[in-house]
Amino acid sequence: MGCVTGTCETGCGAIRQAIIIILPMMVDKAVEAPNRLVPSSLWTVRYEPGVPLDVPATDMPFDSTLGAAASTSPSFPALSFFNRSLRYADLEARVDRAAGALIATGVKPGDRVLVALPNCPQFVAAALGSLRAGAVVVPSSHEAPAETALQVIRESPRVAFVSTENASQVATAVAAEGDGTTSIVAIDPAHGLPYAVRWLVRIAGGAGPKRRRSDRWSTWTSWLDRAAGSPERPLIDANAPALEVDGHVFSHANLVSGTAQLRSWLTDAIPGDETWLLLAGLGTPFGFVTGLGAASALRARLALLPAWRPDDVIDAIRYLRPSWVASSASAIRGLADDPLLARVDLRSVRAWIVSEPVEDDVAQRFESASGLALCLGIGAPGVAGLAACNPVNGERMSGTLGTPLPGVQVRTSGQGLDVSGPNIASEGGWLPLLHDGDLGPDGFIRGRSDFPA
Repeated sequence: MGCVTGTCETGCGAIRQAIIIILPMMVDKAVEAPNRLVPSSLWTVRYEPGVPLDVPATDMPFDSTLGAAASTSPSFPALSFFNRSLRYADLEARVDRAAGALIATGVKPGDRVLVALPNCPQFVAAALGSLRAGAVVVPSSHEAPAETALQVIRESPRVAFVSTENASQVATAVAAEGDGTTSIVAIDPAHGLPYAVRWLVRIAGGAGPKRRRSDRWSTWTSWLDRAAGSPERPLIDANAPALEVDGHVFSHANLVSGTAQLRSWLTDAIPGDETWLLLAGLGTPFGFVTGLGAASALRARLALLPAWRPDDVIDAIRYLRPSWVASSASAIRGLADDPLLARVDLRSVRAWIVSEPVEDDVAQRFESASGLALCLGIGAPGVAGLAACNPVNGERMSGTLGTPLPGVQVRTSGQGLDVSGPNIASEGGWLPLLHDGDLGPDGFIRGRSDFPA
């Protein structure tokens, strides 16, 4: 076995080899013992050159990542949605305008804003604009109108961004059961797209019935007009709450740390020269950090699809030539048996990162058809980004969920593995990761359990 770093002299390589051989022997008992902290040296010795051992603390709000990209690279393409592009300067302007409209609507720091939209440019503007206004983003499914209406009533947000297909039902439910404080903003993600593309987006659940006269909601365009003359944006503390998913509350610092971890994992990424295809929901912690944080940190072009139907995914790969794909397991399951997968040119893809376990047979079929080795990782509802991931360029252990990311701590327990770290929504505590997971003597996580409830 050669030198781990690939750049050390022979003596350093021999030392690294000895460490890799001796460390598993030293930590075997620690890994097996319940409620024991596993030393990070077990896996950091396997990090690719350039991956830091930790991530620095930050006092920046999460939306500042986009602001920095817009400041340094305003003309770079930031978003691609059905062949329509948006530059970083334009996206930054939309986010700032949304923040102004939210403040003019009466949103105060700490208020909750519900975003029930598919992956689309308006989701980005609404979510980041909410954070810039000091609000807490609460993502919700946009697919079932009844469930979306119930979610709005349950959360009683100050503002609810919903798709036009859900707006009438949400408005009716809020009028009957709500507390009267929620402003509803209806958004058609297909607005401005060619007719044929609008039809495809509507099929994906992005737009729907026309407004009824009795409905009380604002359109996205008319609502944004409130931004004129709005007060200055509040100063946001990095420890302030920013995102709530399934009862887990993430601070701005959690989201920025998750962004830094994912960015550091892509050791050969070239800022300003990458396209990132997102096949996970922006409303998930993984999609939020990947699409709204890591992509901006790379000044990459983020390609969004409202759903991950195989035909749309393959077309996006064919025409956009993404270098990175951030994917859910459901996207892999949908693509694994599609006959077009074996015929599409995937040579531009340097890593296909998956945020959760994938069944062995599904992963094998996908890899056989695509010629790609999946970069499997694992997150959870309480993890901003990922807790662990297989290396992008280094050795990927088949059947594993990779090694913990920089700064993540692992503890064995009687029920599997717990994690703690700067991207974990546990206020410095521990979060269950895998009920039946284990950390092998090679530093790689194994397990095929569902996420804990």
